Amino acid sequence: MLPLLGFPPIVLGVIGMVLGFYEMAKNHYPNNKPHSTTVRITVGLDSKDGLGGAGGDLPDIQLFNEVGGFIGKRFRPGKIKSGEYADIVIEQKHKSNQQPAYALLGANGNAICISHITTTWPDGNQHAWMGDWGRKCGGTWYYSNIYLVPSGVKPNCLWIDSDNDKTRTGFQIHWPEFSHRQDDPPLDTTEAKAAKANYLCTAGPPFTMHVHPHSHTNKIDYWEPEGRDRNGSSPEHVGRTVRSAYGFSKHAPSARSEPNEFTTEALMGMSLVVSDAEDHSAEELCDSPTSFGPDFFNTRTGTFCHMSKKTLWPGCGTANATDNCFHDGLNQLVVNGIAARSEPYVNVVDWTSGS
Repeated sequence: MLPLLGFPPIVLGVIGMVLGFYEMAKNHYPNNKPHSTTVRITVGLDSKDGLGGAGGDLPDIQLFNEVGGFIGKRFRPGKIKSGEYADIVIEQKHKSNQQPAYALLGANGNAICISHITTTWPDGNQHAWMGDWGRKCGGTWYYSNIYLVPSGVKPNCLWIDSDNDKTRTGFQIHWPEFSHRQDDPPLDTTEAKAAKANYLCTAGPPFTMHVHPHSHTNKIDYWEPEGRDRNGSSPEHVGRTVRSAYGFSKHAPSARSEPNEFTTEALMGMSLVVSDAEDHSAEELCDSPTSFGPDFFNTRTGTFCHMSKKTLWPGCGTANATDNCFHDGLNQLVVNGIAARSEPYVNVVDWTSGS
């Protein structure tokens, strides 16, 4: 069942790695346009603007209806700055008002880290997807520091990049499956939530990420409509028939954005993020095999994650430590009395509450 027009849906997300529910204020969604779908992408960090350079590149977007029919595309829609959002308007074929139930996103040039995506269809229906699903489903992630109203939750973000073997090159979304309606099966037990999350990550059509070198995919997987409920949101769809549909091939590599002066990994190594948020754990970053981003220091817990080596260190102010610790006054990791960095960080991103 689709949402009532004018009322944003309850969005399925991941809170603390457990499936949860988001309510998002209407101003998180783009305005309705006839014969067009608008997709709003919000980013946390990107590999140039947020870390010392020009903006990152917005992804290509291709749209498909509920039965896999191609209905529109927008390639190379422009750039986006760190911590901001951009609305991408896709005009639909033949000025149709069909519902674009599936979206396929493909990275362009410089990496971005997507906090969340919202969309408004030609008929006014609205949907959303949280970057937490990237982390939950095995994608490369980092903290976003982007607030959602009214919950105040800050979702993790999913990195995408067109030519980086550490990140995903793109992904597909079946929008209705990330909303929860009153008449959907209840998700009121730990087991039901775990089953639903596993289904969304593994079934295929709901959410699939692409990896290097498959950066030019134009294919989606969609549910064979016969015998399905209207929104395909039930785990009972596991085992049902999956079909493939094709859009347009992406632009040639020669037409893509200018490459970074530095690699994404090098840019990450030049930067430090400082936060005092309780849900920004340096330990979680270091413990996760799929986290990726700048070095990270939490002033509240006094813990530092050296991201390139995934090693956790105490702050030098913790228990009067003066060695083998992170000195937040100097922004230096001190090991055996020697500063670990030969050069200071090029960029220090301050996420503390007083900044």
